[in-house]
Amino acid sequence: MVMYGEWCGGTIQNKVALTGLPTMFVVSAVWINGNWYDVDTLDCLFSEPARIRSIADFPQYDMVIDFAQPALAQGMLGDITRAVELRCPAGLALGREGVGEGVVWRCLDEPGSDYWFKVKGQKHSASRVTKLAAVSVEKIAKTSDFVAMAVSEARLSQGLHNLIYEQRKPFDMSGMADFIRWVVGDVMKEEADTISANGFDARKLGEPIAAVARRWYCAQLADAAGS
Repeated sequence: MVMYGEWCGGTIQNKVALTGLPTMFVVSAVWINGNWYDVDTLDCLFSEPARIRSIADFPQYDMVIDFAQPALAQGMLGDITRAVELRCPAGLALGREGVGEGVVWRCLDEPGSDYWFKVKGQKHSASRVTKLAAVSVEKIAKTSDFVAMAVSEARLSQGLHNLIYEQRKPFDMSGMADFIRWVVGDVMKEEADTISANGFDARKLGEPIAAVARRWYCAQLADAAGS
């Protein structure tokens, strides 16, 4: 059996409605012996003491997306994401007001994960994109432009959060290599489509990405030392 979902609450994400609530794993899909099951039919899997919850406990959204013409759905995806960012429905269900990070979408006609995706609002986008839920891959002329787009303040802050709270590494010079490694890896994974579409050599992106991450990390250390 495999349960698909997302961790939230605790310190997993900063400055959102769920920050500070007990850490929980919210299940959105279940695969058992080669078959997909609706979480609504599997109440026995969920446990409040174990902090495993069903996505059915929270508000959900339904819409039709033609993946041959995804641009037709872009407007509605954007409207829903902006509404969630302004007022998190999961937070409201748990008695908390605040910002929502985004919306995870799962295809019901094709239950496999090929058509799952997440749309984030501008406050939580790790790249400096200018369009919400952009359908087309960014066209970028130069490596430096790509690095400037991909190594955003949001991604760097997420990397520092990962270093301290997930890797459990110290926020000092000894932790810098782990921080840089995470940032480079995250860019390579999350921006793979943009890298491929623009014909960049991924092997040549590591050093300029690392250079930006290194400068930012050192600046954060200096700020912390001066405060």
